Amino acid sequence: MKRSVFIVAICILSSQSFAQDFLQDLTLIRQKYFQPEGEIKFNLRMQFYDVKNLEQVEDSSFGTFRLSKNLTYADFENTISITNDSFLFLLDKTGRRIFISKNIGGLNTYAYSPLIIDSLARKLNLKISALNSSSKGLRKFRIHVPEGEVDSADIEYSPTNYLMKSITVYYRRSIDPDEEVKPVAKIIYENQVLSSNKNLTHYDIGKYVVINNKAVTLKEPYSSYRLINNLIF
Repeated sequence: MKRSVFIVAICILSSQSFAQDFLQDLTLIRQKYFQPEGEIKFNLRMQFYDVKNLEQVEDSSFGTFRLSKNLTYADFENTISITNDSFLFLLDKTGRRIFISKNIGGLNTYAYSPLIIDSLARKLNLKISALNSSSKGLRKFRIHVPEGEVDSADIEYSPTNYLMKSITVYYRRSIDPDEEVKPVAKIIYENQVLSSNKNLTHYDIGKYVVINNKAVTLKEPYSSYRLINNLIF
């Protein structure tokens, strides 16, 4: 459920049509997070609530992230994810698995932030409304979703430096069929630091695996992990 929240958030923001000023701001946000030369690093906190009690956090998770133009690194929920120009890589410490595949076309497929605007999918008409932010100097919009498990999502960010503050996703119904609560998931961006240079060591998977053509050898201490090698396809 936790990882799906990120995917829901990015799908909402990347696959629909927006009010013009919001769309312009999203373009500037994308430029801020996917810098051609430098990188941005930040912490991401995810909190879950019951819609009936938004003061009580039911569950939470925390992770660290780095983003650049075609590079991503995340250490979240005991899982390390890396995307670079050549590979998509996932190290699941809990499940003791490593997944690797080619990154065809050098695509950045990261789904943890509202940064990718898909121009081909802006044709659906969603209602966008401006909200008053509780924090001074921030801009806030609500995206209303006509159908599906998500009812709406609030996007809060700075119109001065175009850094994200939070995304709040309101579900229409419980994701768990055995529960009656309507969950709310809030993604909070913290300690965001922009750098004109990028530390490429974070995006290098060489400390985890050795690749020889399509053969992959796991390095210690991960040699006993299950390898899912999609390079062979």
